[in-house]
Amino acid sequence: MSTRNEDTELDEPDDGGRTIGFDPERQLLRKQRTVLMVDHVDDALARRACEDIFLLTSLNSDPIKLIISTNGGSVLAMFTIIDSICHAQRAGILVEGYVIGRAMSAGFMILQKCDRRVMLSHGYLMAHGTWGFSAGDIKDKEAELNWEKDIRDKMSTLVAERNTSDDAKYHDSDFWRSMLTENTPVFLNATQAVEWGLIDEVEGRE
Repeated sequence: MSTRNEDTELDEPDDGGRTIGFDPERQLLRKQRTVLMVDHVDDALARRACEDIFLLTSLNSDPIKLIISTNGGSVLAMFTIIDSICHAQRAGILVEGYVIGRAMSAGFMILQKCDRRVMLSHGYLMAHGTWGFSAGDIKDKEAELNWEKDIRDKMSTLVAERNTSDDAKYHDSDFWRSMLTENTPVFLNATQAVEWGLIDEVEGRE
């Protein structure tokens, strides 16, 4: 039997809210085991998501809901969030991705790591590859190309292994690797996302 007082740990601070970084709305969401990812995927958002997921994982094994509404962002911030989801999953916690509006680029990949993928009927997914930013000599560019290839391999494997489509081609990592290498954005509405095996449920379908 645990003696942890979860309500106390998630309650407002005794100083009336003057604690640095205190966010009453975020505290309320934590009590509902909900993590917001409604912004550009950058280091700041990844830090907030990581903090919330690790805290909620330490409290109990109830499911965690990740609200996703983003145009994407940094691939490194994306992997920080994906690794945080993996941490919760290794602890036996189900993580639900819940798309409002759009899950694009990095948001699309984060959704694919979730155990249950739900999308509202007017939402969209968008997937595409990565691009570099180096301006150095040939060795710098070669190193970056190798890095980008490794990223594409990881993303292709993630999407293929999580896929639930009846069409076998979407379970093939080579299909996704080719698409990500071509780097042409692919936009999918809710119906198409189900057909491609990229979400499990559409909420609010008319």
